Amino acid sequence: MIKSKTLIEQVNEFYINKTTKIYAINEYYENLLNKNNNYINLLNEIGSLKFEIAKLEYEGKSEDNGLNTKLENLELEKYNIIKNSGYFDAVNSVIECKICKDKGVVNSKRCKCYNKRLTDVSLKYLGVTKRQNCSFIDANAKEIEKQKLLLSKYANNFPKVNIQNFVLVGNVGTGKTFLSRCVYSEILQKGYNAIFLTATELNNVFLKMHLGEVDRTVITDILLGCDFLVIDDLGTEPKYNNVTVEFLLSLISDRLDKNKPFIITTNLSLSEIKDRYNERLVSRLSGEKTAILPFKNKDLRIK
Repeated sequence: MIKSKTLIEQVNEFYINKTTKIYAINEYYENLLNKNNNYINLLNEIGSLKFEIAKLEYEGKSEDNGLNTKLENLELEKYNIIKNSGYFDAVNSVIECKICKDKGVVNSKRCKCYNKRLTDVSLKYLGVTKRQNCSFIDANAKEIEKQKLLLSKYANNFPKVNIQNFVLVGNVGTGKTFLSRCVYSEILQKGYNAIFLTATELNNVFLKMHLGEVDRTVITDILLGCDFLVIDDLGTEPKYNNVTVEFLLSLISDRLDKNKPFIITTNLSLSEIKDRYNERLVSRLSGEKTAILPFKNKDLRIK
């Protein structure tokens, strides 16, 4: 069984290794700088100056005789010595996340990088293929220019968007998947935790959860917890009794209730979605938070 605890432990191990590397760098350069007499003398002078300033503040004297300015200059001198030692370059070559400095936590909460890493690890275990990035620049077909402009604006403004969700409806090869991947790629590059998976991959995850092969908290943390979700080719997946419709409706409903944006692409019309799934799903996809975006052009792959 795929357990949430196991996946979290694997991610935590990554951050432990990162912390160990950074600690080793700090220790190396601390030893190096401690052999620099100019640096040691500078530290002593800064310490003495801070004591003098604190003493004046304690005695209530407003005049510092330029001590604060002198302290600023000494701190700058200290910074330059550390910089010239190569310390900052060494640390920056190791650190991947500028927000948490590869600690995985910010203000006692998981950093964005932690959630993204947990998502990647979980999806790999769940058998979901990692998608390569796509760019709106490559969407040159005039037939989908209006859809491109609308979705490009959506991705650019994310998460501050008027319409949170889209259902891209149209025949095979009309550009739905490509544009949804462009949105996914841009949101991902902005630092948000985004997931792109096919309806078949999603259905397989539902089945694993139904059969007890995966911890339910994995689904909650990943599919419901991510900032943005794409479900591609809805309607092409096999339909399992007591699995497909129930879990899909639950996921969509929960994301809508929690204001978690998503895009669904499908070759089905709304009436066909109703026939294949149920009226409740169509009702949820027809709410004010979601827009139906039609693709009525011909197959772009045919030349």
